[in-house]
Amino acid sequence: MATLWIELPYAMSARNFLRSGVVQTLAQQHQVVVLSPLSQDPEFQREFKSPDYALEALVFYDKNTLRGLIQQSWDRVVVAPTETRELAYQHQITTHFLKFARLKREQPLLAQAQALAWWVLRTIPGLRPLTEAVNWQLLAHPYYVELHKRYPPDLVIFTHAFEWRSQSLLAHVRQAQIPAIGMVHSWDNLSSKGVIRHGFQRLLVWNEVNRQEALTFYPHYFQAAQVQITGIPQFNHYWPLRGDKSGRTAFLHQLGLDPQRRLISFFLGSRLRYPDQDLAIAQIQAHLGHFDPPAQLLVRLHPGWDSQQLAELKARFNHPHIHFNVPEIADAATPYQRGWTVGSGMVSLVTDLVRHSDVILNTSSTTTLEAAILDIPIVAIAFDRKPLPEALSCRRFLQETHYQPVLASGATRTAFSPQELITQIQSYLNDPTQDQMGRQKLVASLCGPPDGHTTARIVGVIQEILGKST
Repeated sequence: MATLWIELPYAMSARNFLRSGVVQTLAQQHQVVVLSPLSQDPEFQREFKSPDYALEALVFYDKNTLRGLIQQSWDRVVVAPTETRELAYQHQITTHFLKFARLKREQPLLAQAQALAWWVLRTIPGLRPLTEAVNWQLLAHPYYVELHKRYPPDLVIFTHAFEWRSQSLLAHVRQAQIPAIGMVHSWDNLSSKGVIRHGFQRLLVWNEVNRQEALTFYPHYFQAAQVQITGIPQFNHYWPLRGDKSGRTAFLHQLGLDPQRRLISFFLGSRLRYPDQDLAIAQIQAHLGHFDPPAQLLVRLHPGWDSQQLAELKARFNHPHIHFNVPEIADAATPYQRGWTVGSGMVSLVTDLVRHSDVILNTSSTTTLEAAILDIPIVAIAFDRKPLPEALSCRRFLQETHYQPVLASGATRTAFSPQELITQIQSYLNDPTQDQMGRQKLVASLCGPPDGHTTARIVGVIQEILGKST
């Protein structure tokens, strides 16, 4: 029996791997140690504590400690920006160039410090390996040495290969020379989330686009057979429901919605990244009485919105046919340590919301893929309150590397003004089959194997690695 450590840095990671059966399946044959920031949360323990596996903390250095401050400052100014810039310039990754431009405008001193560090490390021979060695020493955490004594691991699974808070765990894996598997948490990560810092035995990705990115960006780490397409557990709920509209009336009643009205669902993005999303809500509110057939709007908040911001939205958009839905932390790509709710935040709720919608609105989020799987029309919002440079505008997602296959597929429409948003919503309400072929192309290119068997594929890769190491 092998011992596995499974890193679950986000609440969403815990949802995907504990509620999909990945952990429970592996625990039938192996000793499994789940590493999560939520390990001490009482409600998290109530749902997931089990004699079949152990729940332990995922530890990283807090920036409020001296070592944490030094480590994060070193990594943020010197190591990570240098690695990212080299990757961006070598492969011309537009997303990173947009981020560099945004940082230069918003935090010019930090941008200058990063650029200077990059120039120095490129110029002075031998300095780069030294900085990397120092970084790994700063990252190393004694917690994992002690955990290793209790549960000596045969394999460590990183469900988010880019997560900086897991770098202390990765430092231990490197130091102790433990075999490891990495996973790409989201479809945009390879071109937007910095760099992979370790040559994992396997890298598990969503789709062929991700696979080619990994092989192109990291030829020094991966050969073709090492990058495998598994899909992602959260999509397991979607594939069996393609074309299935059953249960719509009961579901809409559950959310306080009117089953007699068409449903426009707006999945908000981050307020920091997209500060002007209220313009779209205001435009729809002004037009709600004119859609034909009659429609209603449900606004699903991004997990980063707080209760005060929700109260402000409700007060401003007080309308009988505008409703708000608040995600649980289980839907958040955030390393929460408290706040879990037993049995809620299920992927199935989001799945039902998407499949019972008539039009999905968003700003380049993963709901684009979810809507495409279920063949729901999608409108991407790309207008600001005032003219902005491209790096600061919400339109920048149209230039980002990961979004290019979406544009090429013809699966979505883009609203460049409030007026255009209304026109496109009405067009889809009139004929939801428009752009159906584009949605099918998007599903084929980005959504992974269309069978709902991601759990079995992930478990199979892990078993294969364990079989070769024994």
